[in-house]
Amino acid sequence: MAAPHALEADVKELRAEIGRLASEHATKYDAAERFAASVKEKNPGVPAFELAEFDEIDEMYTAADQAKDRQADLTAKLAKVLSHAGRESGGAPADVMASGADQNRAESIGGRLVASDEYRSLRASGALESSGRVHMPHVEVASRGEVMSWLAAASDGAGLITPDERRFPPSPMPRRSVRLLDLITVAATDSPLVEWAKQTTRTQAAAGVAPGTASAESTYVWEKRTATVRRIAHHTTVLKSQLADEARMASEINSELLGGVLLHTEAQILGGGGTGEDFDGIIGEAGDDQPRGSDTVPDASHKAMTLVRVALEDDITAIGMHPNDYERLVLSKNLDGTYLTGRGIHESTPSTVWGYPGIVSTVFTEGQAVVGNWRHAYLWVRSGVTLSTGYINEQLIEDMLTMQAEYRGAFAVKRGEAFATVSDLDVE
Repeated sequence: MAAPHALEADVKELRAEIGRLASEHATKYDAAERFAASVKEKNPGVPAFELAEFDEIDEMYTAADQAKDRQADLTAKLAKVLSHAGRESGGAPADVMASGADQNRAESIGGRLVASDEYRSLRASGALESSGRVHMPHVEVASRGEVMSWLAAASDGAGLITPDERRFPPSPMPRRSVRLLDLITVAATDSPLVEWAKQTTRTQAAAGVAPGTASAESTYVWEKRTATVRRIAHHTTVLKSQLADEARMASEINSELLGGVLLHTEAQILGGGGTGEDFDGIIGEAGDDQPRGSDTVPDASHKAMTLVRVALEDDITAIGMHPNDYERLVLSKNLDGTYLTGRGIHESTPSTVWGYPGIVSTVFTEGQAVVGNWRHAYLWVRSGVTLSTGYINEQLIEDMLTMQAEYRGAFAVKRGEAFATVSDLDVE
């Protein structure tokens, strides 16, 4: 273990450099914002990608984001240094303790059904050990408030998805983690139809006005929109003996039923087509698309960031892409063979893209990344998660049961210009 004074010096040096880079990013980002605003003022109504100064704006934002990217690297390094020091001193890293809390929370979901009066009455009746009919009414295992908090904090789905660790039997099939639900805005609704206002025109006319002179009129036009609450549900068939096995049933609920509801919700938020029972997803509502063309993957991604910044007049919050596209970004090289990310084969893979959170998941289509300020995507939760059990068709005589999980919610992208896609990332 490093001597205390040496560790203290390293930590102090890292923090000082992180602070310097934060200041550099803020200064350069502010300059880019002022320049972009002046260009937009001179070119009212012109889309960002058509501005003659777009490349210059992008270069200014790039200079700011290079500082932010380095800041993110050093912040991760500092966390690793402190975590390593904590382990050597016998302390438990904070992320380990957090994961334990998440696991307890996840286990409580299946446990709530096991502990419910409905399930206890069913067990006491002896129906699970006999050939008698089994019926259990709907049981709410997660309230609407809990669902909202989990959706807003389940960055990797760990709060609701607990895979069954047993390898035999059975071995669960691989499944992607839920990554997007912590990025969006989650709210509640008591209506089957959510009304919200979309700003369609925004003309700013604020200016200095001499005494006795009328001020200019700004124009803000709002259009009423609606989002329909959709029912997201699925069911699975289980042996009646499984229902009697409390631990196994709780695992089935956590890892499969609730996990499936979240996975479908995430897919709908990103790519729902808006027809039938689908959400109007982010990709269909995105304001602009930035084709890769002859750019590198990092450069094309950054131009999409600039499109959002100019159109939204606000910063992005995260970048999402398919694992294969993320690999292309990490492995992008200059003509001299050096990595554009500044890393070599002996350094860890970055967790950020241009200093912003990188959401790497197979929910994204290979070849298409999504850049945006995800807070402008809204999920309204109508109900908590309910579970029900019963018979379908010939299941009674087959000693089988059906378990169903469902919840209800609505989704909308309030400002399409908050998002931009990056296309053709898989075209070499």
